[in-house]
Amino acid sequence: MSERVPISGIILFLFVVPLFSNPFESDFNYYGQPYLLFTNTSLLSTQTGNPVAIQFLYDTEEKQMEYKGAAVFTFRNNAFSLGYVRGEEPDNRVYSAYSFKYKILNFGTSYAVSFGPTDPSLTVDIAAAVKIFESRYISIGANNILGTDTILNKFNRKASISVCGPIPHFSLIGYDCSYYLNFYEQNKGKASHGGKFFISGKTHSFTSAHYSFGLNLYSDRYDVLHEKIEGGLGFLLKISNVGTGIFSGFHYDISTGGKGFYGNLFFNPSLFYDRDPPLIGLDLYNGSEKSKTGLYVKISCNDREISSGIKNWTIVFSTVPSREGSIIKTFSGGNIPPSTIFWDRRDVSGNLYTEKSCFVRMIVTDNNNNVAATAWKKVIYD
Repeated sequence: MSERVPISGIILFLFVVPLFSNPFESDFNYYGQPYLLFTNTSLLSTQTGNPVAIQFLYDTEEKQMEYKGAAVFTFRNNAFSLGYVRGEEPDNRVYSAYSFKYKILNFGTSYAVSFGPTDPSLTVDIAAAVKIFESRYISIGANNILGTDTILNKFNRKASISVCGPIPHFSLIGYDCSYYLNFYEQNKGKASHGGKFFISGKTHSFTSAHYSFGLNLYSDRYDVLHEKIEGGLGFLLKISNVGTGIFSGFHYDISTGGKGFYGNLFFNPSLFYDRDPPLIGLDLYNGSEKSKTGLYVKISCNDREISSGIKNWTIVFSTVPSREGSIIKTFSGGNIPPSTIFWDRRDVSGNLYTEKSCFVRMIVTDNNNNVAATAWKKVIYD
């Protein structure tokens, strides 16, 4: 143990303080999110599209091969998920989950049916998460709170608290930290402590790369300390809301020398999604800014608190309220529109627009390609 503590201590020193990962938002591990079915069901409702994935895992220490499959179906603020695990003792487990979100609260529960040769069993997981600030979450969960003795000898009860979110000013890097307690039947309910410390991130490109790296510390049912280094790397191609990805990863146990690896295949067809366009509105009033007179356009948008809800927006000033009019000036951007825009009455060429009136409207497209547009409003200058 004395030889291993410095290794894990160095890793903790390097990663616990800057440790930032955002695995629960679609921006990071976008195609891996079906596996929240097996870990934290409350955050299934943060997904966009309908991610589906298959995975295989192999552990050299236990000499076991395991297969997983999961799918998430989202509609508005609700998510339904189905999953299947093929492993050993028991051979088969089928999962079903439901998750919903209301403002900053996410809640989820899942049910797993185990089909053993002589002892089928039902287990239940519950979890809740709160969005505390700009895609940062704090979550609590409980796994396998019900089950027969045979099942709980294989899958122990677990309680956890976790936090995750992006590093301020570093949107491509994030953290995922958790503290958990394992309750093994052999230890008569005595809690064994554990902690997970991960960073993950992505690159900005048409074919983006995703990576993760961290340390998982815990004591098993025999009070043996495990210090697992884990990491993963993958690539995905996204076209609109449909894409595929291939990921692989590994773990190495410093304590026992055990190794393992996994491979994932993901895709995300948007089969069922919210087809209701965003609700938007414009209010106009004259004013001045930095000694320039002009027009303030106040924007109201029901998706202002949802960073992933709006894909792009455009405000158009035109000579007449139709497509036949000449465009005087446009403002546009991606993601959430600002609350207010100031127009200094200069056109696209930088010349002052001298007519007494014009017309303005706003067009918004969300991530499901729903389009919303305001009616044309007439602008009259004082």
